[in-house]
Amino acid sequence: MAFSCPTTTSSALLADQREPRFYADYRRIQFRGSSDVLAEGKGRTINAALVAFGGAFGIWASGSPAAATGSGEPVRAVFAQFNLDTPSFDLLNADYLVGPELTLRHGRWSGRVRFYHQSSHLGDEFLLNYGIAHGVQRQDLSFEILDAIVSVEDTGGGFTLAAVWSFSAPAHRTSPPRRHSCSGASSCAVPPGSPGTG
Repeated sequence: MAFSCPTTTSSALLADQREPRFYADYRRIQFRGSSDVLAEGKGRTINAALVAFGGAFGIWASGSPAAATGSGEPVRAVFAQFNLDTPSFDLLNADYLVGPELTLRHGRWSGRVRFYHQSSHLGDEFLLNYGIAHGVQRQDLSFEILDAIVSVEDTGGGFTLAAVWSFSAPAHRTSPPRRHSCSGASSCAVPPGSPGTG
């Protein structure tokens, strides 16, 4: 579910968990690679909750149903992951997204261009209860993404075909003052979209 103005001209991708919307999801997550530190000593597989809060809110629109229509709106969302195998359901990671988007529709065709900033933060509960004691140090990761979607709807069959392009600027890391700074990114950075992240 997403909140939006009735003049929004492009529909959200229903199967994309990175779309700004409200949802709660249960996952059984298996960690791969050399580090399973996000499992907090619970083995390489944990029970996790994935939640999201966000949406796109229309602020202007132009056109008419008989012709091409367009709209612009700010988008913001937060995606968070919790370890359900810990007593306090530790927050593992939170990703924050904010930025503008433009949408356009003409008949069966619609498109969207979106530019947004994402910042990712390891959870304080994870760091305090397990991470810091096992060599994980505080790190904030942020970057910018430009993505574009073109889709065509089949009004008879009730489905939509979409093509998606995405480009991201190089990520940069910051360490908050008087907090633990990360010198070894491989031990505490979690790539966005990977298991255990938003």
